[in-house]
Amino acid sequence: GASLKEGDAGGDALLLNHIPFAEDLRDYPFPSFNDAPDKMQPNAEQLAAAGALIDAMDLTAPADGPDPFPLTTQPNPGLKRFFAFLGAKALDEAAGVPPAERFLRPPPPLSAAALAQIEVCKELFAIQEAEKKRAAEGEEGGEQGPAKRQRAEEEAPVFAEGAGISIDSLAAVRVDKISAETPLDDFRLMIQRADGAEGNA
Repeated sequence: GASLKEGDAGGDALLLNHIPFAEDLRDYPFPSFNDAPDKMQPNAEQLAAAGALIDAMDLTAPADGPDPFPLTTQPNPGLKRFFAFLGAKALDEAAGVPPAERFLRPPPPLSAAALAQIEVCKELFAIQEAEKKRAAEGEEGGEQGPAKRQRAEEEAPVFAEGAGISIDSLAAVRVDKISAETPLDDFRLMIQRADGAEGNA
């Protein structure tokens, strides 16, 4: 804030004024329509409706009428909400914080002027429901979904119990020489063998 000198018959004082910061400004860049495909290009009617909506929300004071948004009488929404809560709390200790939405509403004259153009834009920029996409992998019905897993389990070979097949026998790999692709793994397997196959290296 800024402390400004304020003098009156009662003595000198400093008046603290809250001023906005540069960080309070937010830019909202939107992509250009120049690179968009033809089906996404707005037509002349849509452009005219968007321009009319912008004109309806213009805050510039007309030459032959009152200022629709006088800055000298518009309170800071944050301070207005704070003092509204302070006043409510002074009258009732159980009072809650008032919702911020009511302090951010535009002035009624501006809302009334833009309402008709908002309805026109709703009709011209109709929202269409997007088609449902195909189930992704891992979801029900997808390529890796439960249906495929169940099908794989049904097609997998089934070994009879007691058929003499063990996990160790299936996992065992006989290596008689060291290959160029996996020399370290082959060497370890040959060391683990007790039949003297490491001598073939």
